[in-house]
Amino acid sequence: MPVKLAKALAGQDQDLLGICNSILKKHGLDGWVFQCDLTNFFGSTHHDIAKKAVFSRVGNKWVNNHVYKIIDSFNQGEDPEIGMGLGSQVTQLIELAVLDRLDHIIKEDLRIKCYIRYNDDFILIHEDKEHLKYCLKVINEHLAFLGLKLSEKKTRLYQLKQGIKFLGFKFQLTKTGKVIKRLSKENVTHVKRKLRRMKKLVDIGVLTKEDVDKCLEAWKAHAKQGNTHNLILSMDRFYENLWEGGKSYV
Repeated sequence: MPVKLAKALAGQDQDLLGICNSILKKHGLDGWVFQCDLTNFFGSTHHDIAKKAVFSRVGNKWVNNHVYKIIDSFNQGEDPEIGMGLGSQVTQLIELAVLDRLDHIIKEDLRIKCYIRYNDDFILIHEDKEHLKYCLKVINEHLAFLGLKLSEKKTRLYQLKQGIKFLGFKFQLTKTGKVIKRLSKENVTHVKRKLRRMKKLVDIGVLTKEDVDKCLEAWKAHAKQGNTHNLILSMDRFYENLWEGGKSYV
């Protein structure tokens, strides 16, 4: 994870921390979380939908025409009119425009004050479970209009006191009014596997140790945004053992 991306994620994390603190002050642990993720967001976006989203927000014809060309360049899928590349900064901005109307529906029409979205991963928090069920219906209707749909596996409704997993962190709310922010187990497992794979590539001359060092430092920059002091020390020991050829367990 590049350091710039880690900083961007940290900003979203801080927003969620603020939301959690606001909820605790008003309602304590009595609340519900509606966590959503889209199925193959970039790969499912129809070109016409993307162009309309850009046209309604950008008033420069020259810019629009160039953006349309970029959109149409992603034509290698089964349907050449559907799907855009994931790695392009331009398509990242285009997809922001595609879901911009959804943001307004959630915040203004559904009156969800505690709402945060990062790309296609978003969370609604409300004290009324039934209202969130209604929100699900409205969101599904709008996504269907866009030719998109929620992931059945990753979309769920659960109690706030269970804690919230978002962007690799778990936010645990306590009865004392604190929000504890820890890296999720899945995040730690993922980075260990990645470092092991990169170490093997160094052994055969594909990567350098400096490449792996940068990967670890970027992860640590992200991890430091939470209550992770002991975890980072443990990860440093794991990393030392990885290069010494010892057991790589934390």
